[in-house]
Amino acid sequence: MKTKKNKPQRAIDTIRLTLNSAATALNTDRRTLQKRLQAIGVDCGRGKSFTVQELFRAVVSEYSESRTRVSRAMAERIEHENRVRAGEMLPASEIQRGVMAAVAGVFAELDRVFVNELPPVLLGLPTPLEISQHCKRAIGELKDRLRTLFAEIGKSTTEVDE
Repeated sequence: MKTKKNKPQRAIDTIRLTLNSAATALNTDRRTLQKRLQAIGVDCGRGKSFTVQELFRAVVSEYSESRTRVSRAMAERIEHENRVRAGEMLPASEIQRGVMAAVAGVFAELDRVFVNELPPVLLGLPTPLEISQHCKRAIGELKDRLRTLFAEIGKSTTEVDE
């Protein structure tokens, strides 16, 4: 068989398969193969048959997309690991440990001030104004201690990461 330019046509160019026979030969679902063919611009209307080259391009495009997905996932994993190493991200367990330490510190300070320190002092104060002033001062000192506590917790989680 000859083409328009009087060149012999290769045998592989003459092989055509229907969508069902190609899907069976490639061991894939017919709808998947149809989507792949359409993705590379091949008309998949009723009764169409496809050349080996068209089928090959469709299969290769699927493989190429799969490789792209794998490459993208690997790049994202490496970027994540680099961000963890650089200290830009902390493992959830470290964050949980830091928050739990902070909450425990807050509770301990609240107990110390409001259960142990304030009641005996407040008993000796004669006016509500003096009680209010003392409470305000005690709360200010408590805030300062808690700020220090949180700063120390922040330093300790940084030291764990390094």
